[in-house]
Amino acid sequence: MTELKKLVRRESIAAGLRSKRAIKKVTQREAAEEIGVTQTSLSSYENNGGISIEDAWAAADYYKCSLDELAGRTWPPKKEVV
Repeated sequence: MTELKKLVRRESIAAGLRSKRAIKKVTQREAAEEIGVTQTSLSSYENNGGISIEDAWAAADYYKCSLDELAGRTWPPKKEVV
């Protein structure tokens, strides 16, 4: 995977975390407590997406969504037109 693709995926996860929290109308501190991380960690995840799979699972559970949805991935994936 290229560095650009990795960066885009991290940005997608960060945006998904911010979006889900905004929809739920909770503070970072409130969401962090429910997810089981510190507010500082959640802030970092929301800004650069560098989240562990365990914390991503916990966030998806809290926001009641799939990891795909949290990361902005649609399913089934769109077929590329060549």
